[in-house]
Amino acid sequence: SGENVSVAVIDTALDPEHPALKDAVAENFDALPDMPVEDRGHGTSISGLIAGRGAFRGVAPGVRLLHARAFEAGVSSADVLLAALDWAVEQGAEIVNMSFVGPENELFDAACANAMARGVVLVAAAGNNGPGAPFGYPAAYDGVIAVTATDAEDRLMEQANRGRYIDLSAPGVDVMAPVPGGMDAVTGTSFAAAVVSGAIANLMHSGKRIEPQALSELLATTAVDLGAPGRDNDFGSGLINARAAMDAR
Repeated sequence: SGENVSVAVIDTALDPEHPALKDAVAENFDALPDMPVEDRGHGTSISGLIAGRGAFRGVAPGVRLLHARAFEAGVSSADVLLAALDWAVEQGAEIVNMSFVGPENELFDAACANAMARGVVLVAAAGNNGPGAPFGYPAAYDGVIAVTATDAEDRLMEQANRGRYIDLSAPGVDVMAPVPGGMDAVTGTSFAAAVVSGAIANLMHSGKRIEPQALSELLATTAVDLGAPGRDNDFGSGLINARAAMDAR
């Protein structure tokens, strides 16, 4: 259940009254206090996939969920993201889910490195801009677990980014997730990243509280190889296998 593991989500606002998330959020932070909230869809789905309860059970429904609003209408800034990440770390987040993609930024790179140095595991979406797209950040920063999306037949999502920075694959095509007003199928590397964040929370709950680099290596060595043999630029090390990682010694 991920119980007693703190997971932060940096995203849009969420729907706090959604049955999957009602009373699930331990702490909230608004990094855009002067901007009215209109967009709650993406954040609701990401948080629900990780920590959803009741009729919609997320991957790790027992986690201590920390939610930072840092996007509105798909827009954010480096300053806003830095504030959200700093808040998450200060609140004791053990995992931070970053289901967004943007350009490389030196300050945010340093902030990610500092968070990982404090033992925080960072999980990010690889990006949905296609095989010819440039690397997506923060996923491509050193040490951040970059997640791409697969479908029900373990095929790569066609519009997923590719590159040597891809670490893991996870379900992210037509995945059922909470949305404002109910549930719907969602597709994207954002949602695959949320699945991985929830799986890592369960690993931590089972006793795998190890430093970020060792955890990343554990997930890589226990993943189910997909595509070309060994690690590749499409699937990374392969499909996350949380059970194998949990059983590894």
